[in-house]
Amino acid sequence: MTIVGFIAALIAPITPLGAHLLVALIKPFAFWITAIAEWIARFPVFTLRTGLYGFVTALILIALLVWGRRKAAAALLVLILAFTWLQRFPAGDWQIANCDIGQGDALVLNLHNQRAIVIDVGPDPELIDRCLHKLGVKEIPLLILTHSHADHVGGLSGAKKRRTIGQTWYGNMYAGTTAQIGEYHITVHWPDGDGYSPNNSSIATTIRSKDFTLFAAGDLEPLAQERLVGKIGEVDIYKVSHHGSRYQDFQLLTELSPQLAIISVGAENTFGHPAPEVLTALERTGARVLRTDRDGAVAVHATAHRITVQRAKRWTRLFSWY
Repeated sequence: MTIVGFIAALIAPITPLGAHLLVALIKPFAFWITAIAEWIARFPVFTLRTGLYGFVTALILIALLVWGRRKAAAALLVLILAFTWLQRFPAGDWQIANCDIGQGDALVLNLHNQRAIVIDVGPDPELIDRCLHKLGVKEIPLLILTHSHADHVGGLSGAKKRRTIGQTWYGNMYAGTTAQIGEYHITVHWPDGDGYSPNNSSIATTIRSKDFTLFAAGDLEPLAQERLVGKIGEVDIYKVSHHGSRYQDFQLLTELSPQLAIISVGAENTFGHPAPEVLTALERTGARVLRTDRDGAVAVHATAHRITVQRAKRWTRLFSWY
């Protein structure tokens, strides 16, 4: 087909009609190839990790090809492709995603059309860029940086990479501020204007839609949390403050009574996060607890306050989808 196209280009100055006829002959084949390419493009692209499982899988593929076992190699590739498709993360209907960025916070709310609200960007530019790329985010109309600690703002350059950012809330928001962005109504509950430590100066917000209410409060600790008791009410989803540290106001936690509690925390961190007593308290409220050190990234879909969750479990990370 390429040769026919080349010939058509050569003869076009001499006989345009002949060139047109040649192009017409190959057009159905070109259309077929384009359709196949577009279909394949919808599959999640996968790359083998450099970990043990990825290394072993690569060796098996190479060995099968070297030994002439092409059918076996093809079968293995088909299984890999099927596995990545079935485990695709996140599903297309996600509304909230909590990135797995180690010991830090990065929460994303889907505005659709490659747009999202982002609350904190974690400590590592590469990790937040990778997460936002996987989520398909190219525009951030609102970026909320809850406070100044590196595990919440260190990844800022990665969030900006190849993306446009609209408003940024950082150290300039106070209780009572509201905004409507897309389907989400955002209310700032904290800080109240007084001087506090960085943790207790965190921007605390509720985000409401017709399908869910989310409360996120950075690293807010008991001194500030207790001031919010009686002001928030029940929520569907709670992004647990300060990575689930033991510094929590349990009265506020009981008031929130979330269906889902998300703890963004690094594996084997040295801070003791999340604290056992916090996990126990969350379970007593009836919350389902997900934590990024065990569950990986988390994606949430809600319909009329009924929540479904998708987890990027660690055992699925033989592959990564970008």
